[in-house]
Amino acid sequence: MPSFRTFVNAAICLSGLVGCAHSMSPQDARTQVESLMTLYKDDRTKFVIQKQKLQQASDCSAADALAEAAKKWEDEANMKPGDTMEVSQLSRELAEADKVCRSK
Repeated sequence: MPSFRTFVNAAICLSGLVGCAHSMSPQDARTQVESLMTLYKDDRTKFVIQKQKLQQASDCSAADALAEAAKKWEDEANMKPGDTMEVSQLSRELAEADKVCRSK
């Protein structure tokens, strides 16, 4: 069972995404990527805002952790039957956010 601290960190990270990657476990990153997938599919405007926050962050560790988690999810999805288009698109979006963050 996750500790209270883990729960609080996840809640803080999900509310802002930026500035929490130094304490982000792979499971926390995966949870956030899944939340971003919901935004990507259901509310693209909010997804774009979160992506911009990742791109504009002074510390790119959140963008890096999320891009890595999305890539891992994409790799797992590619090994299963079914449509993986949305997972692949999300992975590309987060990789782009990481690249933009690092380029500044």
